[in-house]
Amino acid sequence: MICIASIVRRQWVDYDRLTFPLLQLPIDLTEEGKSGSIVVPLFKRPLLWIGFALPFLLYSTNALNHYFPFIPEVQLRNNISLFNHALTLTTNVNFVALGLAYFLSLDVGLSIWLFHLLTKAQITTENVLGYSLPGRRDLFMEGSMSVSYEGMGAMLVLVLYGLWNSRGYLRGVWRKALYNEGELDDSQEILSYRAALIVLALSSAYATGWLTLSGVPWWVALFFLFIAFCIFYGLTRIVAEGGLGFARAQMTAQPFVIDAVGTEAIGPSGLVSLGMTFSWAGDLRTMVMASAINGLKLADIGQVRGRPLFWALMLSIVVGLAGSIWMVVWMGYQYGGINLDWWFYNRFGEIVHGDSAYKIANPRHPLNDFGEIGPRFMFAGIGAAIMGLLMYARHHFMWWPVHYLGFPIGATLTIIWTWFSIFIGWVLKALVLKYGGVTLYRQLRPLFLGFILGHIFVSGFWVLFDYVTGETGNRIPIF
Repeated sequence: MICIASIVRRQWVDYDRLTFPLLQLPIDLTEEGKSGSIVVPLFKRPLLWIGFALPFLLYSTNALNHYFPFIPEVQLRNNISLFNHALTLTTNVNFVALGLAYFLSLDVGLSIWLFHLLTKAQITTENVLGYSLPGRRDLFMEGSMSVSYEGMGAMLVLVLYGLWNSRGYLRGVWRKALYNEGELDDSQEILSYRAALIVLALSSAYATGWLTLSGVPWWVALFFLFIAFCIFYGLTRIVAEGGLGFARAQMTAQPFVIDAVGTEAIGPSGLVSLGMTFSWAGDLRTMVMASAINGLKLADIGQVRGRPLFWALMLSIVVGLAGSIWMVVWMGYQYGGINLDWWFYNRFGEIVHGDSAYKIANPRHPLNDFGEIGPRFMFAGIGAAIMGLLMYARHHFMWWPVHYLGFPIGATLTIIWTWFSIFIGWVLKALVLKYGGVTLYRQLRPLFLGFILGHIFVSGFWVLFDYVTGETGNRIPIF
């Protein structure tokens, strides 16, 4: 994923000029002050501390409620039921999402919350009419099964169109890597294009070999990796342009591939092996590629040399991976996994292996079971067609007000938890630009940066406080 980020960095940063809203706070935090001053200029702005104080006080009140129940809890998350409980909307005030929404373009912000409401409307209509696709709903499908497949179709169109739109640039990368020709200069990249393509090919071959040796037919392994990396690529694009600190697709690669080729073609051992891939291609909220592309953009702004940065990235990945593996195993033995996090230590493995067992016991073939599988890919085609129309309208009509970015993720859990805060941020930005113009927009930047900083700081503060006191279960939600 780092190799892909290295290859597409120039296209996304220099040619597409993506906004990278997640970097607004880091950029301001690394701004140099006047000569002799060690205080970051952002910290001298009163609006920052006003924004910082609001999430800090609210979440600290809720944290103190965990220690002292007589302190009232501030309800920041509520569910609103409409149409005789046929529709439920989650209104969650999340200050990270609210702050980031201020730095989104208005069409992108509109896209995220609008497509969430539209997917909710579709799901509600299906429930009222009693309509659902035949068959069992697979793991990590967001919304109804039809909405999940629509999202997958939209995601594939987003990725394939992006690659097609970059074909000239990618052709230049290929010429530079193979023949060292062309106008592209890769001396400032973290890897030369030749090295990036070689490492990408070797790592893909390793992943394919691992899956094949574990029981997955080689052609299914290649197909699975293609779909999985399409999801990674698409989500990274959404994070880079949409400013989401956490994003996930409306379905994962495993059920899509299994429905496409059938369980009989994969075999029992292959189904179990694909089930194990949920650990890195399943319950995702972020991925290395999204972090890498944001880091590369920040390095570009700070004019950091590329080659040493690659080894710094690799070191951080190795240390983080080794530390997390050791910590998970140690905590499981020290405290007993059954006493720890319900999802990661218990339920996650149970449902993944249970799903593999179900598929082994209930084989499917895409032709023999076309009545069940066919409608799923029909909705994937519908999602792809809608995404294509949205992208066409976006690129051909100046008056078109809605970006296409929110459509592939409209029903996901992360959007369910953040759409309301994004809506608030979108409304505030629209009002500021309409009545105060760009001048007022820039003056209020520290306030919204304070929302982000305060929410992140208070979460870390109470983690340390609870560690010192030995208290558990006092969770400050980051989303």
